[in-house]
Amino acid sequence: MNGKTYFNKGESMSKKVFLVFGSKYRVTAGIAKIIGEVLSNSGAAVETLSASKIADVQKYDAVVEGSSVYVDMWHKRKCVRL
Repeated sequence: MNGKTYFNKGESMSKKVFLVFGSKYRVTAGIAKIIGEVLSNSGAAVETLSASKIADVQKYDAVVEGSSVYVDMWHKRKCVRL
């Protein structure tokens, strides 16, 4: 991440963001938490959940998905089909 923001300072993002992650060893969960904090500090209303607890995504303005990567592929058990 380059540290740049893509909106004007003081401007609220005011979007509902669903951040879903798949994590076998909880590393991706930790990264998802940090991403959620950054989005929240930017003014977004963020809900962060494990892929095993997927919710209805229709009420969100944006969905961010993160997963662990094994041998250059997303971990299939942890991926979400939206």
